[in-house]
Amino acid sequence: MIDSTFLHLIYNTALLLMLVFIFDVFVIRWHHASTLKLQIPTGIILGLIGIILIETHWTLENGVMFDARSILISISGLYFGFVPTLVAMIITSLFRLSEGGIGTFTGILTIITSGFLGIGWRHYRKRDFPEYSLAELYIFGLILHAAIMLLMFTLPNKEAITTIKGVAFPILLIYPVGTALLGMFMTNRLQREKLVRKIREDETKLKIIADHTTDWDYWLSPKGEFIYCSGSCLQVTGYADSDFYADSELLERIIYADDKEKMINHLKRDCSKGPAQLEIRFVHQGGDIRWGNHSCLPIYDNEGKFIGTRGTVRNITEQKESEIKIRDKNKEISQILSMTENSRRALLSVVEDQKIIQEELALLNAELEQRVEDRTALLTAANRELEAFSYSVSHDLRAPLRGISGFTEILMNEYSHKLGEEGEHLCSVIRDNTIKMAKLIEDLLSFSRLSRKELQKSEIDIKSMFRSMYFEITSPEEREKIELRIGDLENCYGDTSMMRLVVANLLSNAIKYSSGKKRQIISVFGKREDHKLVYFVKDNGVGFDMKYKDKLFGVFQRLHSASEFEGTGVGLANVQRIIHRHEGDVGAESTLGEGATFWFSLPDHLDQAIQIK
Repeated sequence: MIDSTFLHLIYNTALLLMLVFIFDVFVIRWHHASTLKLQIPTGIILGLIGIILIETHWTLENGVMFDARSILISISGLYFGFVPTLVAMIITSLFRLSEGGIGTFTGILTIITSGFLGIGWRHYRKRDFPEYSLAELYIFGLILHAAIMLLMFTLPNKEAITTIKGVAFPILLIYPVGTALLGMFMTNRLQREKLVRKIREDETKLKIIADHTTDWDYWLSPKGEFIYCSGSCLQVTGYADSDFYADSELLERIIYADDKEKMINHLKRDCSKGPAQLEIRFVHQGGDIRWGNHSCLPIYDNEGKFIGTRGTVRNITEQKESEIKIRDKNKEISQILSMTENSRRALLSVVEDQKIIQEELALLNAELEQRVEDRTALLTAANRELEAFSYSVSHDLRAPLRGISGFTEILMNEYSHKLGEEGEHLCSVIRDNTIKMAKLIEDLLSFSRLSRKELQKSEIDIKSMFRSMYFEITSPEEREKIELRIGDLENCYGDTSMMRLVVANLLSNAIKYSSGKKRQIISVFGKREDHKLVYFVKDNGVGFDMKYKDKLFGVFQRLHSASEFEGTGVGLANVQRIIHRHEGDVGAESTLGEGATFWFSLPDHLDQAIQIK
């Protein structure tokens, strides 16, 4: 009987070990899956194992069947939870009911008690993935199977005593130990899986940290092969980590030519002696040259054995470029400071020279002031002499001319019958020339007075001045032939009497030199240009050759003979002198035979108004 019991225990133990595999597959590895889709199949599998356990039972002499279903169902309640255990309880209970026999009711009570005690214990501990100690599992097994022993009294009295005597030893001694050992087996598996999962999570975190840092980290074996290479190498060098795994010499090849020997010596040094750093240049895959800070740190195992080198390359291109710029700026500043010092010394020398020059200038200024006073006295005397000369010309020269003109007129009126035709012609020539001489003298005196007369500026309605002057210098008969066009003209500031002379001269010239046309067209217009007011007088007369335009405004300069057009050659000279005294300018443009345009400019009347105020 005892041998048969132990044999059945071995069969049941082998079946119970399947729980570890089921726990590993359905609970630990698939614990994130949908609850019902996982738990119901798990319960069915547990129920099938329970059926197999029942089938491998041993039967006592009184016909009562006994097996390890209590361990299966209780461990299911502890580790698999409510739904799988409930499914397994239903399946095994139905199967036990179908088997029949004297212990059917007691067997079903054993299944229910084992399941709900396991579920209750799990709920009391409030753990989804319980981790029980060996002592706790043994106590649980002892309580469970003590309860099962009490259930034996549900059998008839004789069968109950016989059954208790037959199974008391394995149930109370072996089953609690089996329950504890099986539970510890599953607990250890759970702890190992949690440890593996934590290691994987830590590895994932470390990889994320290493791959998402701007520094390129790697680990070289003692032979120089890459054990680890972070994904940051792509950002730093342009090469992927797979390139370095496939070719460990790539690290040396990307070093800039001038730094290659320094880097090779750095890598070949015995890093086990301590960390080392080096700033080197390397060629990016794109072709540009970059700077990197390479650090080298030895790695040892727990026994102190050198197992490789941990390297880090940090991209310091921007930092190095900034250092180069700062160095160049410092050099430039030093040069500027040197130049400043030289300039300071030169300035001191200049200051000394300036003092000497100022002393000399003071003497020269004193001498110049004396010269100015002397020249002023001379100019004053010259002006007085010029005024006396003007008076002499005005009276002493014009008086004889009037006498000549008067006596010639008498000869022509009273002695014409004695002079004859030739004599009258000569007297007419004398008279005309005296008139021209008087006109010339008058124009010269006027030209001379223009430079001495003081300007009396005021606002001038120049459009009205052109129109009134036109009527003053023309007769009604002349105006019938002339078409005068006056556009919009802005008012200007100037000496009214002088500006009347300018307007009279320009209009007279335009009328005189267009007199040969059947229809004379005189146009007057203006515009604002560069803070100046410009006025134009245009005619359709004979015009002039532009190569002689420089002679237009000179005294006694004429481009046409007196026989063609009368005049003294002083009018335009007066215009130029008046406009220059008003800080303006004059000019003319023409095409021979197509008329001429004379213009003069004056400062903007707003500026003039400010000066007057």
